[in-house]
Amino acid sequence: MQNPLISIIIPTYNASDCLQSAINSVSANQYPHKELIVVDGNSTDGTLEIIKENDKKISNWISEPDKGIYHAMEKGIRLAKGDWIYFLGADDVLENCLHHVKNFLHDQKTIYYGDVYYLKSNVNYDGKFDLKKIIDKNICQQ
Repeated sequence: MQNPLISIIIPTYNASDCLQSAINSVSANQYPHKELIVVDGNSTDGTLEIIKENDKKISNWISEPDKGIYHAMEKGIRLAKGDWIYFLGADDVLENCLHHVKNFLHDQKTIYYGDVYYLKSNVNYDGKFDLKKIIDKNICQQ
């Protein structure tokens, strides 16, 4: 798969203070074969207005009550058309990396993951996972 479609799903709820940065980071990503899906849990803080203002950057969005972040993720998966799915927190940003990452996406039966950089503490989370590490920690949803 030379240029797979990557679906980026942002589950969100009352994230008006940070959602714009997440949307901008996806939009600025140089990889052209991507879609952005925003699944909002019926926010009441201005999040919906941000979604509507960014309608041209968002491939698909929905705003309705849900049963939490994992339910929102499931909704996003159902809306996704991509060959690969990437979850991005509404308070996170996506580095300009998809054009590099796509070169590693070979086997659709494999879960690919990478480090997550915590800006506030200047720490990477957190290298290669083996069985013990997966039991003791978790792989970040990103």
